[in-house]
Amino acid sequence: MCLKYQQEIARISNCPPTDARPCQRRVFRFVHSVVDERSFVPVAKLDPARQFRNDHAYCSAHALSMFSIQDKAKARYAELLKRHKLIYKTLGTCLAAGNLIPEDGKATSPDGGGHFDFFEAAGANLCAKFEIVEVLHDEGT
Repeated sequence: MCLKYQQEIARISNCPPTDARPCQRRVFRFVHSVVDERSFVPVAKLDPARQFRNDHAYCSAHALSMFSIQDKAKARYAELLKRHKLIYKTLGTCLAAGNLIPEDGKATSPDGGGHFDFFEAAGANLCAKFEIVEVLHDEGT
């Protein structure tokens, strides 16, 4: 499977990790109030000058953060917002749900917080798969 950002990923040791596999599941992701391409840009592309502590973190930065459990995603957003008051400008203000299929890319196993990395396939159209299920932050507050 050819992944989006394949050239950059190929230069990183063990990226994606060997446990990353195609999956079929309902998932959750932070998005902007309009679900468009800007909601599906990995950290490494949002901030190319950002430094990472090791290859594992740099690899993860080329993936999209997703969650397997809605409540765990909401809790993580609340934690991030407490520490970074303007994080909504980068992450978005909403939580969206979507159904991934094996052709969409490769996912690592969810951690205890339900978070996992998703390496998007080159031909995937994630914008069409996700819809907002909840507003997490009002930009006016």
